[in-house]
Amino acid sequence: MISEQKNKQLGRFMDLMMLNLGGYYVKENRMGTYGYLTPFVFAEDGEACQRVGWMPYHVSQGYALNANTVTAASALAWGNNVTPATDDPEQIMQLMAFDITEKQQNGLGNTNPQVYRTVLITEPVADDLAGTYTDKDELEDALVATARRPLYMRAYANYWANTGSVQSEKYTFEEYYRQLICSEEEQAAETKTPDWLKGVVRQQQIWTIATMNKGETAFLIAGDSARNKFMVLPGGGYVTIEIRLPEDWDALIAPMGYEPLSHFLLDAAEQ
Repeated sequence: MISEQKNKQLGRFMDLMMLNLGGYYVKENRMGTYGYLTPFVFAEDGEACQRVGWMPYHVSQGYALNANTVTAASALAWGNNVTPATDDPEQIMQLMAFDITEKQQNGLGNTNPQVYRTVLITEPVADDLAGTYTDKDELEDALVATARRPLYMRAYANYWANTGSVQSEKYTFEEYYRQLICSEEEQAAETKTPDWLKGVVRQQQIWTIATMNKGETAFLIAGDSARNKFMVLPGGGYVTIEIRLPEDWDALIAPMGYEPLSHFLLDAAEQ
């Protein structure tokens, strides 16, 4: 996916574009303390989406199945992927929720309680999930309810590692913890202890916060269709636009050996 030569070339173009067209320079207006991810480009596997029975991401954004679109997004960390050792949809969802709570914005999740994310899912894992979750929307609903982080962990990170603000000079930790309980932004509530913490936490219920908001996560079927993996990328928002090609596009690309656009169209009847 990312290592495809054409994808790397497009990613390199994006980096040069930000520099030369956008004027985005390190030490001027581009914070480069520890550097940034190299821009990368890839395509969602539309045919895999049809086989699984989930609509491609661009269709969920209101575009036609065969519309020519590009989505721009940001990611704060690439990180590691997760390899489910099960085909149980519920357990895979729990693993995904666990990974989502671990991958927050900035170190330890010390800033915003909920962040945008992109979740990459290979076809075999998506196919397993589709056994319970008939579309990406149902999966997102389950994750919003399940991917909750212990409030104590959130308070500890936000108190001692609060970006740009020293909380210990204003409040005791206990005072700050109680403030987060009352904060609407945190969406704190007493919920059942997440499955992945049951061997550590004895209580049946603990205070947790929401790590996801509905509509702020993009789920993409992509990557090697022979592998069982998913990857969570926390980051900023995203936007999708339609690219309208010239009417004589096929004639323009034919001399370069490219197939006509009709070669790449998906059959709407299979959706």
